[in-house]
Amino acid sequence: MIKEGLYLKTGLTQAQTTKMLVEHIQPHIEHFVYIVERHKVPVSMVLFYTEFDISELVENKKRLTDVYKVIKVGDAYFTFVFLPFTAIQDSYSFLKHFKTEVQHLYHIEAIEHRIYNYFNFINSYLFGVLDEKEFD
Repeated sequence: MIKEGLYLKTGLTQAQTTKMLVEHIQPHIEHFVYIVERHKVPVSMVLFYTEFDISELVENKKRLTDVYKVIKVGDAYFTFVFLPFTAIQDSYSFLKHFKTEVQHLYHIEAIEHRIYNYFNFINSYLFGVLDEKEFD
């Protein structure tokens, strides 16, 4: 929830949070955009929002080709997981491993062959997490 203009437990506004996440994750996204464009393979990206580090859990559940990056902002952890060769509908089998083990919020989308505005791209994930939080 947004309290006094702050986004979840980051201690920052959503705009500040987005800017920080873009700075850390943009090179990874660019790499996977290139893969989608060059090799015409699907890539899904999942953003997990948690209040603790889930790196070990992701490491144990990911496939060899999956890549993840954890970014801590305030008391919040944003874990980006890139699932190459995975369409959206197939990504849910990856997510089901997490439903029973941790309480988390997530948002998932396919990476397109072009991203024109990284700020808007990451912001759409954050809005997805916030929407899920409001239904929680």
